[in-house]
Amino acid sequence: MTERVQRVQLDDASDLTADMYEAIVYDGAMVTLTANALTRVDASRAAFMALLETGVICYGVNTGLGAMSTMDLTAEQSAALPRHTLLGRASGTGPILPAPVGRGAMLAKLTQFLGGRSAVGGELCRALAARLNRGMAPAIPAHGHGMAGEIIPLSHAMQPLIGEGRVFADDGSIQSAKDWYAEHGTVPYAPLWKEGLSLISGTGVGPAWAWHLGREAAVVLATANLVAACSIEGLAAPIEPYGDLAAAINPNAHVAMMSTDLRRHLAGSAVRRQPRQAPVSYRVTPQVHGVAAEAIERMRDAALADVRANGDNPAFFIAEPATSAPGEIGTLINSGNFHGAALAARVEAATTAMVHLGILAEKRLYRLLDDRSTGLSRQLAVDQGLDAGLISVHKSAVGHGATLRMLAAPVTVMQADTSFGQEDVEAMVFPALERFDAAVHLTGVLLAHELFVATIAIDERGEQPGTDVEALRRRVRRDVAPYVGDRPYGPDLDAVIELIGRGAP
Repeated sequence: MTERVQRVQLDDASDLTADMYEAIVYDGAMVTLTANALTRVDASRAAFMALLETGVICYGVNTGLGAMSTMDLTAEQSAALPRHTLLGRASGTGPILPAPVGRGAMLAKLTQFLGGRSAVGGELCRALAARLNRGMAPAIPAHGHGMAGEIIPLSHAMQPLIGEGRVFADDGSIQSAKDWYAEHGTVPYAPLWKEGLSLISGTGVGPAWAWHLGREAAVVLATANLVAACSIEGLAAPIEPYGDLAAAINPNAHVAMMSTDLRRHLAGSAVRRQPRQAPVSYRVTPQVHGVAAEAIERMRDAALADVRANGDNPAFFIAEPATSAPGEIGTLINSGNFHGAALAARVEAATTAMVHLGILAEKRLYRLLDDRSTGLSRQLAVDQGLDAGLISVHKSAVGHGATLRMLAAPVTVMQADTSFGQEDVEAMVFPALERFDAAVHLTGVLLAHELFVATIAIDERGEQPGTDVEALRRRVRRDVAPYVGDRPYGPDLDAVIELIGRGAP
């Protein structure tokens, strides 16, 4: 965003744009709700409660949940169920997801409720907005989310509303929600009938995590373009594969974007180009990077769509006077809109694209060690025969590459029955996101290996590279000494991996 947004007003889910999401979740913009939105929500709530008075059966309100849905509840049990719903399903484990994921989940539920299809009260919407405005960020474990919908992660995300679970403290540490309320001088929210179910229905954490990982993947992709430019300079590869003419005959606009970016990084170069075409791994860099850019973009589009989509089960549709029968109150609709199949498919596509990005980095690295391709010393060794050169760096990359390739196996088909068959299929969004997260990290590791070798090739070539490439080479040299012969490379690689992880390029 070019200008920091201080306040965002929401009326309906369709209002929420990508910029608004960024402003609220990442920049702390204040959320306000229109009077029209709150009137809509309260009218739906009143009609829903009137419908319950007719004796209608409503899943998760006057019945149990999952395999317990055949059991009818007393009025006392129904009143206690919302809190129990949030308490009894938070079984995630492992490391905590980044704070913006929890904030994104809260914003998702708030946005979804504004349409009036969840039959929650306006006070719950006000409570969610107030917690966001006070900076609340629920602490959500990353692992153990095998279920239909997002019951487990949303339980962790929504528990802090009622004073349970954990949140991020102002200093980034993890604290109990009880302590957070004490520090902020406010009190937890007491959920009403159906509100517990609505808070854990549909989607919220999955799209928020996908959005966050999409941001990280975009940084890795931008880094990959610059690192590839370093390799192009190290190889003295011809640059016409990255020119306007080559991009013009490719129908994918993302290829043109990547080509433009590569040319920008190569600007100012005085490297004398080789007269023959470079290996395929160099010529297809815009194509492979373009696919990654498109996949990340599509994944984030799917994430934002899920943030705005109501996946409540059941959803409530208030009767419209113009089209309804006299005395009709509204209709409860059971559906599978909580099933994040579209997002899961986009995540897996992005994972595959990221795997290709990492594989290409390993291939470009390998070519830099081949004197037939570079015209430089074999394996970039200083004293050939005595020095092994950088071949072990490539072998290290091959090991990381093998792990990366395994992440491309589709996890969304690895499903099982739960709740005695009541929930007999899952979208597997969260295992897919775990793999994407790992793929983003490993791709960064492979890019670090490539960058380490590329800077040494540039040093040996001794010609002026592009301005951006030279700036990055100098940045690497602040942490890694020039290569003057065999030495242990592990510490050097760790330093470049850390540099890449910080997004320093």
